[in-house]
Amino acid sequence: MSAVERIVKLGRIVLFHHWDSGGPGIGAGVELVFSHDGKFAVHSEDDGSFGPFDSLTEAIEQTDVLGLTEASTRIEGESLAVIQILDLLKMYCDGDQPLLDVNGTTCEFDSDAEHYRPREVDRPRVPN
Repeated sequence: MSAVERIVKLGRIVLFHHWDSGGPGIGAGVELVFSHDGKFAVHSEDDGSFGPFDSLTEAIEQTDVLGLTEASTRIEGESLAVIQILDLLKMYCDGDQPLLDVNGTTCEFDSDAEHYRPREVDRPRVPN
């Protein structure tokens, strides 16, 4: 068994990337990052497994299958903050993106910055 196969088979999931294209057939899925013995591997049902990587950050930065597209719906990562996840993932977006849930935080696509950001919550105005 290769090192990557060992990480996927014996490791624990540390990041989920859920996607749904809305199309028939292979229209939805999940990409996973596993950790085992201090190493990381990315697994995609469609593209196979990648790694090993020395950190979660390295696994995210060096793997295109974790990139954000209009099909991305939810990301759950136990050890990274929302902003860290958004800053690490590659963007494959064209400007008309749906909302994205990252660790329970609703994020929206900022077309000016060409990047997802946590959605601003409407706050009551404080009189001056």
